[in-house]
Amino acid sequence: MANAGTDLPLVKAKEYVFLKENRFLFVRVLSALSLVAAIALLASNLPFIPARTHAWISAVPLALAGIGYAFLQLHLHPERRTLLKRLLLAFSFVLWAVVQLLEPGRIATLLGDVVIAAYVLDLSWMVNEQVAEDK
Repeated sequence: MANAGTDLPLVKAKEYVFLKENRFLFVRVLSALSLVAAIALLASNLPFIPARTHAWISAVPLALAGIGYAFLQLHLHPERRTLLKRLLLAFSFVLWAVVQLLEPGRIATLLGDVVIAAYVLDLSWMVNEQVAEDK
């Protein structure tokens, strides 16, 4: 029993090293799954795949990528402005996934337009940042 107390700091140190080395494991898994889902999406254009199934297959990689990116940003803790911009991008992917599942109509069109506006805004921010860096 005397040795059990002396091993505790070693166990805590090993747990810390494991957690530090694997802190992005969840994000990496989501990223890998989104890539696999994107490959499945490319194969889902076969004529025998129903349209509704294709909609779900197209939504999955978008949602996984957006959720994974959001988790990464929350874990990285960038400055507030950068965090908000990155979360907008992540949200745009998730919203795009939702749009894939909606029936065609005014709501789907409106949400699709919101996604487009968010992507254009994000690209505009990137352009402005890169131009400013090049000065």
